[in-house]
Amino acid sequence: MVGTQGRWMRSLRLGLLGVLLSLAWSQAFAAQEPAAPPSDPEAKAAALFAAKDWAGAIEAYDAIAHARPGNAQAWFNLGASYQALGQWEQAFETYTQAGDAGYSPVAVATRLSRVLSRWGKKDDAIAELSKAVKLGLTRLEVMEKDPDFEPIRSDPRFASLVLEVKKKVDPCSVAPEYGQLAFWVGLWEVQVPVGTAVATSRITSILHGCAIHEDFTQNDGAYAGQSLSAWSAATKQWSQRYVDSRGEVQEWTGQAEGASVRFLREGQGPDGKPARIRMTYTPEGPDRVRQLIERSGDQGKTWTPEFDGLYVRQAPEKEKASESHP
Repeated sequence: MVGTQGRWMRSLRLGLLGVLLSLAWSQAFAAQEPAAPPSDPEAKAAALFAAKDWAGAIEAYDAIAHARPGNAQAWFNLGASYQALGQWEQAFETYTQAGDAGYSPVAVATRLSRVLSRWGKKDDAIAELSKAVKLGLTRLEVMEKDPDFEPIRSDPRFASLVLEVKKKVDPCSVAPEYGQLAFWVGLWEVQVPVGTAVATSRITSILHGCAIHEDFTQNDGAYAGQSLSAWSAATKQWSQRYVDSRGEVQEWTGQAEGASVRFLREGQGPDGKPARIRMTYTPEGPDRVRQLIERSGDQGKTWTPEFDGLYVRQAPEKEKASESHP
């Protein structure tokens, strides 16, 4: 009986192994077979759209949209397919249907503007683009680079709309106040007194021009400091926070005065008494900036110089060498 039972168990295991091998071979061959086209109409239409088979996508999405008029995505993709083939009138009509079905108003207005621009209806294109901007259009790169806008790009009204969007998404490139300290940007040799190099200072514009970063390093390595300066549209003034290698933190506020930018802060004099400190950056030609720091113990009636440094711009080859060896 034991021998018979053992033979039966071996046969069962071999049978199970054969089933598993058969399943594995079936899956391997199935993986090599091409996938069947999607049977779902929307999946089929999406596949045609992704493959840029615009004629096929038009046929597929037209059937879906007319069968289900509330399908906003089908209307929008149908419009995009017509647009890709340069069929402006049909694209305009189907994008309008997408909007009526509840598609994103800003997206519809933007697409309508592009279609109208290519269709030669410049005034209508500007009107739709203005509508898109009012609705919250922020895609500045589309306005500046999309070839569909080429027919209206030279129109002053188009330039005005681009500027309006820039004020929202890239304000620091538009408002002139952000450029008041731009003369300080560069790689500098700091001389104190004039002719004696004591430090190197790298000044960079960061955050799309919204702030200026300073990295100051004394040549002997005994002192370093960094600052972040920015114009605040809310307070209508400059602010600077300076932190040095000795742990001192300074908070400054300032304003442009002619070609210069002047900062003020409250601090202490050598005697420990309260003092007012001012710091002025003044361009002296394209390659020189003077930084003057003064202290007053009588609320600004008289001022005593504490630091008078000249920033001399380094030659481009020196700047490149510094960038490769930070």
